Amino acid sequence: MNHGHKHVKSTSLRALAVAARLERHHAPEGPPGRSAGRDEQPPPERRAPEPA
Repeated sequence: MNHGHKHVKSTSLRALAVAARLERHHAPEGPPGRSAGRDEQPPPERRAPEPA
């Protein structure tokens, strides 16, 4: 794991930056808890399918 240190570092930094940016931008837009949000407000399509 010595011939790919630069590649790994670049990928790690990029992934971290992207993840941090997405998480930070998602916090103010919506609840930071996807599980809680999904449990509190389930999709209407799954909850009440077309009444056959």
